[in-house]
Amino acid sequence: MMPRRYDSQILEGLVVGLKRRMARQHNLTLSTTGNGMIEILSWLWRRVWLVPIALILILLAGAVGYTEAGRFVSSPVDTPAPADLIATLGGESANRPAKAAELYAAGYAPRIFLTGPKDQRHDLLMREGVPGPAILLDGKSAHSWDEAINTYDLMRQNGWKRVLVVSDPEHIRRLSWTWEHVFGGSGLSFRLIAAAMPNWDAAHWWRDPGSAAYVKLELEKLLYYFVRYGSEGPEYRLPERKVHSHEQKS
Repeated sequence: MMPRRYDSQILEGLVVGLKRRMARQHNLTLSTTGNGMIEILSWLWRRVWLVPIALILILLAGAVGYTEAGRFVSSPVDTPAPADLIATLGGESANRPAKAAELYAAGYAPRIFLTGPKDQRHDLLMREGVPGPAILLDGKSAHSWDEAINTYDLMRQNGWKRVLVVSDPEHIRRLSWTWEHVFGGSGLSFRLIAAAMPNWDAAHWWRDPGSAAYVKLELEKLLYYFVRYGSEGPEYRLPERKVHSHEQKS
């Protein structure tokens, strides 16, 4: 076994060599006597203290991102403005047709387009006083991408320029990306209107299991839409596409 004095000599030699290397590379004046290890550790600390601060900032950013996820998925929301059409997106929520009927009654648009298959939304609109001829049915859209395309087709066919898009608040971020992707550069415009949703609290979404499930699902869907539709070209909105809609007579 190497005598202990040789161990100390080797350690001292390493310390001196490291100090000299540091002095050459960083223009430092370091003595070769005294407690060299303390000097080295002090020199290192003056630089590596940024590491824990960076880690803290990363953790804080993650915490803020987590708490803001509810606001992220439910924005940007627009205020209503006069339009040619109100598109009420498909789903079981009665809040969407109720909001659409409210917008119709306020005179924001003369007609409502129900995307997706005909369901109880049509009857709800009728009960809310929306006349049958003002209700247009899609009947073909299977998901949000189809809804944007079929609405685009309907508006192109009829020369309409502006649409109010009504959905639940937790869908807004994905809808913003989808509709901008479909409508961008076309000369047509859309505004996203959030319907009221019981128990939805974007600021404290993690406290409610239902809201937490919605946020998680929307983040997954947003990623899927980026991957699935991000590379789609303008061919999805060619003028000769068949329009999957018709007017419901009273």
